[in-house]
Amino acid sequence: MSCHRPDKRAPGVEDRVCRVNGSGADITAEVAQSGWRSSQRSVGYDLLQLDHSALRSAESFLVKRQRGRALHVDRQIGLNDWIRMDWSDATDLTIQRNLPRLRAEAGRLMADPEVARLHAAGLAWHRERAAALRATPEFRALHEQALATRLTGAERAAWSLALDTES
Repeated sequence: MSCHRPDKRAPGVEDRVCRVNGSGADITAEVAQSGWRSSQRSVGYDLLQLDHSALRSAESFLVKRQRGRALHVDRQIGLNDWIRMDWSDATDLTIQRNLPRLRAEAGRLMADPEVARLHAAGLAWHRERAAALRATPEFRALHEQALATRLTGAERAAWSLALDTES
Protein backbone atom coordinates (compact mmCIF):
# COMPACT_ATOMS: atom_id res chain seq x y z
CA MET A 1 0.00 0.00 0.00
CA SER A 2 1.07 3.54 -0.71
CA CYS A 3 -0.22 6.55 1.20
CA HIS A 4 -2.83 7.22 -1.52
CA ARG A 5 -3.57 3.88 -3.14
CA PRO A 6 -2.42 0.29 -3.66
CA ASP A 7 0.85 0.83 -5.45
CA LYS A 8 2.82 -2.33 -6.03
CA ARG A 9 1.45 -5.65 -7.18
CA ALA A 10 3.15 -8.96 -6.59
CA PRO A 11 4.78 -10.30 -9.75
CA GLY A 12 2.43 -12.49 -11.73
CA VAL A 13 -0.83 -11.01 -10.44
CA GLU A 14 -0.87 -7.71 -12.36
CA ASP A 15 -3.58 -9.04 -14.69
CA ARG A 16 -5.85 -9.79 -11.68
CA VAL A 17 -5.89 -6.16 -10.48
CA CYS A 18 -8.76 -3.97 -11.64
CA ARG A 19 -8.63 -0.21 -11.11
CA VAL A 20 -11.91 1.67 -11.14
CA ASN A 21 -12.79 5.35 -10.95
CA GLY A 22 -15.34 7.00 -8.66
CA SER A 23 -18.12 5.86 -10.99
CA GLY A 24 -17.05 2.22 -10.87
CA ALA A 25 -15.81 2.26 -14.46
CA ASP A 26 -12.76 0.11 -15.21
CA ILE A 27 -9.78 2.39 -15.93
CA THR A 28 -7.11 -0.30 -15.51
CA ALA A 29 -5.74 0.04 -19.04
CA GLU A 30 -5.10 3.75 -18.51
CA VAL A 31 -3.55 3.74 -15.04
CA ALA A 32 -2.15 0.29 -14.23
CA GLN A 33 1.35 1.00 -15.49
CA SER A 34 1.47 4.75 -15.92
CA GLY A 35 0.13 6.16 -12.70
CA TRP A 36 -3.00 6.70 -10.70
CA ARG A 37 -4.51 10.04 -11.66
CA SER A 38 -7.61 9.99 -13.79
CA SER A 39 -7.57 11.88 -17.05
CA GLN A 40 -10.43 13.89 -18.49
CA ARG A 41 -11.40 10.71 -20.35
CA SER A 42 -11.37 8.43 -17.31
CA VAL A 43 -12.59 10.61 -14.44
CA GLY A 44 -15.88 9.75 -12.75
CA TYR A 45 -17.68 10.60 -9.51
CA ASP A 46 -21.09 8.94 -9.77
CA LEU A 47 -20.49 6.63 -6.79
CA LEU A 48 -17.69 8.28 -4.86
CA GLN A 49 -15.85 11.56 -4.62
CA LEU A 50 -12.90 11.77 -2.27
CA ASP A 51 -11.98 15.33 -1.38
CA HIS A 52 -8.43 15.44 -0.05
CA SER A 53 -7.17 18.84 0.99
CA ALA A 54 -3.44 18.81 1.56
CA LEU A 55 -3.68 22.04 3.57
CA ARG A 56 -6.41 23.70 5.57
CA SER A 57 -4.54 26.90 6.43
CA ALA A 58 -1.17 28.65 6.43
CA GLU A 59 -0.81 27.44 10.01
CA SER A 60 -1.31 23.81 8.99
CA PHE A 61 1.36 24.40 6.32
CA LEU A 62 3.85 25.34 9.05
CA VAL A 63 3.03 22.26 11.11
CA LYS A 64 3.35 20.09 7.99
CA ARG A 65 6.71 21.71 7.18
CA GLN A 66 7.99 21.04 10.70
CA ARG A 67 6.72 17.44 10.67
CA GLY A 68 8.20 16.67 7.26
CA ARG A 69 6.97 14.61 4.35
CA ALA A 70 5.26 11.25 4.63
CA LEU A 71 6.91 10.23 1.36
CA HIS A 72 10.02 11.75 -0.22
CA VAL A 73 11.50 12.31 3.23
CA ASP A 74 14.70 13.51 1.58
CA ARG A 75 12.98 16.70 0.37
CA GLN A 76 12.00 19.58 2.63
CA ILE A 77 8.58 21.25 2.41
CA GLY A 78 8.93 24.84 1.21
CA LEU A 79 7.15 27.70 -0.52
CA ASN A 80 6.80 25.65 -3.73
CA ASP A 81 4.67 23.19 -1.77
CA TRP A 82 2.47 26.00 -0.50
CA ILE A 83 1.94 27.17 -4.07
CA ARG A 84 1.06 23.65 -5.20
CA MET A 85 -1.23 22.83 -2.27
CA ASP A 86 -3.02 26.09 -1.43
CA TRP A 87 -6.17 26.07 -3.51
CA SER A 88 -8.16 28.12 -1.00
CA ASP A 89 -9.36 30.37 -3.83
CA ALA A 90 -11.17 27.41 -5.45
CA THR A 91 -14.61 26.51 -4.15
CA ASP A 92 -16.43 23.20 -4.61
CA LEU A 93 -19.63 23.03 -2.62
CA THR A 94 -20.80 19.63 -3.92
CA ILE A 95 -19.78 18.00 -0.64
CA GLN A 96 -22.43 20.05 1.17
CA ARG A 97 -24.98 17.46 0.11
CA ASN A 98 -23.45 15.30 2.85
CA LEU A 99 -23.76 17.88 5.65
CA PRO A 100 -26.79 16.29 7.35
CA ARG A 101 -25.03 12.90 7.55
CA LEU A 102 -21.76 14.56 8.59
CA ARG A 103 -23.41 16.50 11.40
CA ALA A 104 -25.24 13.41 12.62
CA GLU A 105 -22.05 11.31 12.67
CA ALA A 106 -19.96 14.09 14.24
CA GLY A 107 -22.62 14.49 16.93
CA ARG A 108 -22.61 10.75 17.57
CA LEU A 109 -18.82 10.69 17.88
CA MET A 110 -18.60 13.80 20.06
CA ALA A 111 -21.19 12.36 22.42
CA ASP A 112 -18.41 10.08 23.61
CA PRO A 113 -16.59 12.14 26.28
CA GLU A 114 -13.20 10.62 25.49
CA VAL A 115 -13.52 11.31 21.76
CA ALA A 116 -14.63 14.89 22.51
CA ARG A 117 -11.70 15.36 24.90
CA LEU A 118 -9.17 13.99 22.42
CA HIS A 119 -10.62 16.11 19.61
CA ALA A 120 -10.37 19.28 21.70
CA ALA A 121 -6.83 18.35 22.77
CA GLY A 122 -5.79 17.78 19.16
CA LEU A 123 -7.16 21.15 18.07
CA ALA A 124 -5.44 22.89 20.99
CA TRP A 125 -2.14 21.14 20.23
CA HIS A 126 -2.31 22.25 16.59
CA ARG A 127 -3.05 25.89 17.50
CA GLU A 128 -0.24 25.94 20.08
CA ARG A 129 2.23 24.25 17.72
CA ALA A 130 1.48 26.73 14.90
CA ALA A 131 1.86 29.67 17.29
CA ALA A 132 5.20 28.34 18.54
CA LEU A 133 6.43 27.87 14.98
CA ARG A 134 5.34 31.39 13.98
CA ALA A 135 7.42 32.68 16.89
CA THR A 136 10.64 31.41 15.26
CA PRO A 137 12.32 33.52 12.53
CA GLU A 138 12.46 30.71 9.93
CA PHE A 139 8.81 29.72 10.25
CA ARG A 140 7.58 33.31 10.64
CA ALA A 141 9.31 34.22 7.34
CA LEU A 142 7.82 31.18 5.58
CA HIS A 143 4.36 31.98 6.96
CA GLU A 144 4.63 35.58 5.75
CA GLN A 145 5.84 34.45 2.31
CA ALA A 146 2.98 31.99 2.02
CA LEU A 147 0.35 34.57 2.95
CA ALA A 148 1.90 37.16 0.61
CA THR A 149 1.84 34.79 -2.39
CA ARG A 150 -1.09 35.85 -4.53
CA LEU A 151 -1.61 33.80 -7.68
CA THR A 152 -4.58 33.33 -9.95
CA GLY A 153 -5.83 29.79 -10.42
CA ALA A 154 -4.17 29.69 -13.85
CA GLU A 155 -0.84 30.91 -12.43
CA ARG A 156 -0.99 28.36 -9.62
CA ALA A 157 -1.81 25.54 -12.07
CA ALA A 158 1.05 26.61 -14.37
CA TRP A 159 3.46 26.72 -11.42
CA SER A 160 2.32 23.28 -10.27
CA LEU A 161 2.68 21.79 -13.74
CA ALA A 162 6.16 23.30 -14.06
CA LEU A 163 7.15 21.80 -10.71
CA ASP A 164 5.74 18.39 -11.78
CA THR A 165 7.84 18.56 -14.92
CA GLU A 166 10.98 19.32 -12.91
CA SER A 167 10.53 16.50 -10.40
